[in-house]
Amino acid sequence: MKKFVLLAVVLVAIAGAVDADAADNQLRAGGGLVFDGTVWGGGAAFDIGIGDRPLAITPFLEYYSKSGLTLMNFGADITYVTGVADGKADVYLGVGAGMVRSSVDNSTLDSGSALLVDVRGGLNYGITESVGIYGEVKYMWADKDGTATKVGVDLSDVGALVGISFTLGQ
Repeated sequence: MKKFVLLAVVLVAIAGAVDADAADNQLRAGGGLVFDGTVWGGGAAFDIGIGDRPLAITPFLEYYSKSGLTLMNFGADITYVTGVADGKADVYLGVGAGMVRSSVDNSTLDSGSALLVDVRGGLNYGITESVGIYGEVKYMWADKDGTATKVGVDLSDVGALVGISFTLGQ
């Protein structure tokens, strides 16, 4: 849990250090689950807009836990963002890579780390100019030692997050 808090603080620090005039910088934080076994948790992501392009670099951090199993995902995506509903909402699609760290309190499964690849898509709806709500669905895949089968759990999973977003520079 300490690592999750530390990485969340790093994301917030990045949010404070980027160009505040860019309306494409957005912090998202929420809760959700990995559907395989309904492992509950939460995550945070920060879209760092790339100039006038509809693209962002999106560092992310997620933490999931259930019955002695803990998963911590972190990495970065390239995210395509486009406005819909007369600019009131954004649809986004991202693909990226990172690492997953699993910790298991069970002798039948292994704890360890592996490369993580993810694909995500979501909708962010603005309640005000700077605050919104979002929902996203993502596919996560991890490969440990070339087996792509076990890192505490089968990491070929679909997950979902729902939460609040903050647009910076508004």
